[in-house]
Amino acid sequence: MKRITIIIALLLSLCISAQAKLIPSSLFSDGMVLQQNTDAKIWGKANPGSQISVTTSWNGATYRAKTDNEGHWTIYASTPSASYKPYTLTIKGDGQTIRINDVLIGEVWFASGQSNMEMPMCGYYNCPVENALEYISAPAAKNKIRMFKVHQNQTYEPLEDVENSRWEGADPYSIPYMSAVAYFFARELNEVLDIPVGILSCAYGGARIESWLPKEILETYPDENLSKEHIESLIHYHRPYLAYNAMFTPLKGYTAKGFIWYQGCSNVGKHDQFVERMNTLVSHWRECWNDTEAKMPFYMVELAPYRNKPVTATPYFALLREVQHKAAKAIPNCGVIVTNDLVEAYEQDNMSLRY
Repeated sequence: MKRITIIIALLLSLCISAQAKLIPSSLFSDGMVLQQNTDAKIWGKANPGSQISVTTSWNGATYRAKTDNEGHWTIYASTPSASYKPYTLTIKGDGQTIRINDVLIGEVWFASGQSNMEMPMCGYYNCPVENALEYISAPAAKNKIRMFKVHQNQTYEPLEDVENSRWEGADPYSIPYMSAVAYFFARELNEVLDIPVGILSCAYGGARIESWLPKEILETYPDENLSKEHIESLIHYHRPYLAYNAMFTPLKGYTAKGFIWYQGCSNVGKHDQFVERMNTLVSHWRECWNDTEAKMPFYMVELAPYRNKPVTATPYFALLREVQHKAAKAIPNCGVIVTNDLVEAYEQDNMSLRY
């Protein structure tokens, strides 16, 4: 009987050991970029009550935390000034050690919106990116520009992590699939500042503002029908809050410098709501980063001058562009990039400009 008890105890200990798993968020992986000169947020999961430590190679410091009842842990690590020197993070807990290599310190920006931001360097069908091959075939710049691309996904409940996403440095294999707007933004920053630039790319073609807001906020809007039946009846990229749950929520709070945003086509015709809802989105996002003083800049891009056909009596696209500028004035630390002079005449009827 005693032998059976011992065997059962051993089996139970093996089961517990097998369940023990230290899992940092997918954001914290080889090739990542951390924001310079700040207390960078690092998080993940482990068994409830576990002691977690993170050791940073740039200063040899060790930061500790204890997981909560659901196994979540969060640590804030002090980061140095930006450089191209690769560092490591060593995470320990639950009897495991995870070493994250090739960590760069630089500037991190969050890029979101609809297909205007999602459009990759390789372009869309019949809609190429001008001179893209020149940049795609350029020498690799893996230590200058890195991007974490979140793939399109929707869920009714918030997710804790994203799947099949990883940090990738700029080279001829990765650049074709990087957001074109975010890539050129990062390239310009790198050339001016001469430091690594990391982009969190989180865009969904055709998305509305309401796609990137939580359900709790949308419930206060009388024009939003949030029943599952109605949501399922909508074309996928117009569905409210589902992209927010699946794509935005797992990334929120990753320490960053600011936001870049290219969106608006799917809110054309709703210009009377735009300023208030854009203001709400920016305020909510900043809250997710504990940015109570609006120090994180939010830069929008004006809708390209698409010419709707047949021409309607009401210039809906022009009205949306107008309220984009009004929103930029109403939102603290916000700006808008003008695009009216950047489109060739023959491009004005291109449907790709809309999304």
